[in-house]
Amino acid sequence: MIDYYSTQSSMTCPGPWAHLIEHLPNDLERLTKIVRCLIRHFADARLNGETLATERLAEMDLRCVKKMLTQIVSLSSFPLSIARSDIDKLTGCCRDFSVLVCSILRHHKIPARIRFGFSTIHIPGFHHDQTLLEYWHAKEKRWCLVDARADEKFIQRHQLKNFSTIDVPRNLFMSAAQAWRHCRRGDIPPQRIGSFLAGRMSGLWFIRNKLIQDIAALNKMEMLQWDCWGVMLENAQDSLVVPEQQVLWLDGVAETLLQSHDTLSEVQDLYRDSRIAVPQLITTYSVALGKQTIDLYS
Repeated sequence: MIDYYSTQSSMTCPGPWAHLIEHLPNDLERLTKIVRCLIRHFADARLNGETLATERLAEMDLRCVKKMLTQIVSLSSFPLSIARSDIDKLTGCCRDFSVLVCSILRHHKIPARIRFGFSTIHIPGFHHDQTLLEYWHAKEKRWCLVDARADEKFIQRHQLKNFSTIDVPRNLFMSAAQAWRHCRRGDIPPQRIGSFLAGRMSGLWFIRNKLIQDIAALNKMEMLQWDCWGVMLENAQDSLVVPEQQVLWLDGVAETLLQSHDTLSEVQDLYRDSRIAVPQLITTYSVALGKQTIDLYS
């Protein structure tokens, strides 16, 4: 498993821009600061009262690091390690910060992977959709959670104490499988887990989608947060009902993932199911461009 997550995926491969990240640090504190100088979260722009043009919002649809770096370079000729103005930063979300850091760590042969789940930080009483990074801490022999987007302003805004952005406390992040289990056991109402990204969305259908995306990411298919395929399309986003037969199947999927997320063969076995594996054609619900069918290999 350590070897597996030390190599690039089709999503994290920097392609012709590998030379740009060659000399970036692998120290997480320094690296996340650099990435925050390259990407600006679209919500931060809104907090500043800015209205982003459609073409800038569409930068969040760049799945591959290769395309992300192409746009970053086109926005500014500065080296990646040099701070740039907000207008020269790539527009992104938490997934984009995490995926870029993941790419750089893998370039340095440091095991890293993307996790889809929910944060207890952003909105009181609500578990909000969040995509974080895990990296393997070789000395401590454990996976550490990293919130590459969070800076001092974020920490102050949410009044976080003793909060490390490069070792996020596990009680502040709930994996999609954990969220599914909590809802099914009645610990947390499904309507308290979801997203305010484009209006409030919550419920078992949303948690199901994050569960499928998390399994895909563990198999190094790090998709966008609004990408859908397979079982995720069996009921549309405007429906809150997940068929009972599907719910029972997902109970088993979630429990398997919770028990075996550090066993590569089990994670790969889950992904062999055609209802979970990412196909060539997917449906995406872009924040900028709306619903689209995408050919991942075109």
